[in-house]
Amino acid sequence: GNLIPTEAGEQTITLPKIDFVPQETILGDNVSWSYTFNITSNILRMQYNDKTNRTTLVRFTVFNDTTNGLQQLFTAQSENNASVTITFNQAFANTTYITELFVKHTDFTNFTEKKMFYQFKGSGAIDLLGWTPTEQTSIKKWIAWIFLAVLGMLFSRRYMGIGMTSLIIFLWLFRQWNWIEVPNLIFGFVTLLVVVGWLVDAMRRN
Repeated sequence: GNLIPTEAGEQTITLPKIDFVPQETILGDNVSWSYTFNITSNILRMQYNDKTNRTTLVRFTVFNDTTNGLQQLFTAQSENNASVTITFNQAFANTTYITELFVKHTDFTNFTEKKMFYQFKGSGAIDLLGWTPTEQTSIKKWIAWIFLAVLGMLFSRRYMGIGMTSLIIFLWLFRQWNWIEVPNLIFGFVTLLVVVGWLVDAMRRN
């Protein structure tokens, strides 16, 4: 407001405490956040920490920006007022991800931050001359899935254990070469099927 003196003399004015907010951190020294992007583990993670315990909402949203227009892939939120960790478990190479962090804090105005994440990974083992990288990725993906399907059908009737073991080996190879994208959860489930295959073979022999 304005101060207008009406007479000579001295007057003491006491202002309420004003928190110092440095320019490089909009939400102050006591509020921080960080990101982890790891395509090997297929994770895009946001970690938020509030030492004041006055955060009322944290929302983390992930979009796919590789195709035409943004496509929302994931959103999660928490009302925990201290520490929040939110993880997107379907992050792959050669895909552009846009993240949006939205925060409500009682001492500050609402805050939104957008970030972009991308990591290139070439398709290994074989280079198809005369084809663009995008075409090579598509061709290799179809070759891998067709090969795995044929391999599964060849062994599934009589030698399920051998067939499933061969399947998991080639699935791991194609995954390492980045021919196909297989989340850790799916890969673990297929590994469990290998054990089931050997159990079925043992029951047949008995």
